[in-house]
Amino acid sequence: MRPPPPRPDYLTGDHVGGALTVAGDVLTMTGEIDYDLTTRWQAEHDPTLLGIQTIDTSAVTFLGSSGLRLISQVTRATDLPVVLRGASPMTHAVLVISGLDRLLVLKD
Repeated sequence: MRPPPPRPDYLTGDHVGGALTVAGDVLTMTGEIDYDLTTRWQAEHDPTLLGIQTIDTSAVTFLGSSGLRLISQVTRATDLPVVLRGASPMTHAVLVISGLDRLLVLKD
């Protein structure tokens, strides 16, 4: 698998890297969603003010606890259900273990 192309908020390092991008009401998570990426991204963006209604995780290769925290913040920022689409079996398992699956509408 190729690393994701550079995008706004793209983080590179000794690992494959990751990206968090918002287009309209969709947050797209790509690659490794770890502490370094989410901390840097949240220093410039408040996820509770972006009106995110859909989270696309179809290209996530790693979802750390800080990524789970970000998903939780997004779901709690709206009265409407947040759709999470494209969860791999690994991402789905992490969502179930954390209990976040109960706060989301999961779609393929």
